[in-house]
Amino acid sequence: MKWACLYDSQFNPLGNWTQHLVSEWSLTRRAYEFDDLTLTCQGFENSKHACFIGLHNETGELEYVAFCGIPTTQNALTTIKGIDCRQLFNQKIRLDFAILDETSGAYKINSVKSLYQYLLKDCLQGLELGIDYGDPDLRDLDNVPVDVFKEENISRTANVQSLYNAIQAANNLYDCVVLVIPGVNYATNKYTLSFAVRRITNLINIKLSDYDVKMSLSQNITNRVICTDGVTSKTYYLYNDNTIGTEYDKEKTLMPPRYETIEKDQADYEDDPTQALKDACKEGLDLLYDNKYKDKVTIDLHTKLGSTLQDVDFSYFANITEYNPADPDSAKKLPVLSIKEDNKGNKKIEFGRLSDYWFMED
Repeated sequence: MKWACLYDSQFNPLGNWTQHLVSEWSLTRRAYEFDDLTLTCQGFENSKHACFIGLHNETGELEYVAFCGIPTTQNALTTIKGIDCRQLFNQKIRLDFAILDETSGAYKINSVKSLYQYLLKDCLQGLELGIDYGDPDLRDLDNVPVDVFKEENISRTANVQSLYNAIQAANNLYDCVVLVIPGVNYATNKYTLSFAVRRITNLINIKLSDYDVKMSLSQNITNRVICTDGVTSKTYYLYNDNTIGTEYDKEKTLMPPRYETIEKDQADYEDDPTQALKDACKEGLDLLYDNKYKDKVTIDLHTKLGSTLQDVDFSYFANITEYNPADPDSAKKLPVLSIKEDNKGNKKIEFGRLSDYWFMED
């Protein structure tokens, strides 16, 4: 049994009766794209100032929170289609990666942790969002070695761009995922909205013959980029183990070959012509990192040994063996893509990074 509650933008519950029994619900959590939540419950008598919808379990724990959109009520039942709270980052704003530390004079964004601090909090300071949210939970990044930070993947410029795309580029680069984490402000005794960065570090071994699976894959992706400023060029390759390098490797380089050339004209960089090649390389590397794990393996957790995967979450990679039926030793390492569940007890977990609309993409 689950129940729902509407909250205003400050997490004040709405209505004289706030615990509305849910008759139907379905929730798809996604690492890469936005989540989907749909629920039907007893009719709400007050939704005028509704901002959030909370899905609670039978003990009252807030299991999931989303923006509630506009609830619709008919025949004493209210239907809500939740909007992923990460839509808060779906903004086109000016991002400045060349900010200097006032004391040292060095770049302020100089580590994985400082990059996420900027993207999830600092860059939105001063905007009238109408929603308060806490500092991001970056504890998973505390022990990331300094040399993991990839300078070549950051453009030391300031321009208007999609904040959410910048966050996902960082996730692809550092194998991380940004999650919505509802917490409690003990000073006010109210829920709070916050976000957490989780590194994908856990590993589980999956032999496909042990499960009922459905597979999709797309090999028709850009797997080689030529980055140039018109004078100097660099070529990068996406390998079959989802690493990226600068050398052609006959055993590892993906086939069929698909190149994309990215050119930045030095004439457009009057202050620093060397930045042209850096920006071209950054754009090319972002493209290749975005093309990692372009497969999808779906496992129904109610078949065969599916129950053994019940505790797998977005911090997991799966080392999937028997990936190629013609080669029993073939294996691929894929991160969790989505977790789908509903009131009927259905639950599926997907691995990979293949969009639901991959067949429509170029």
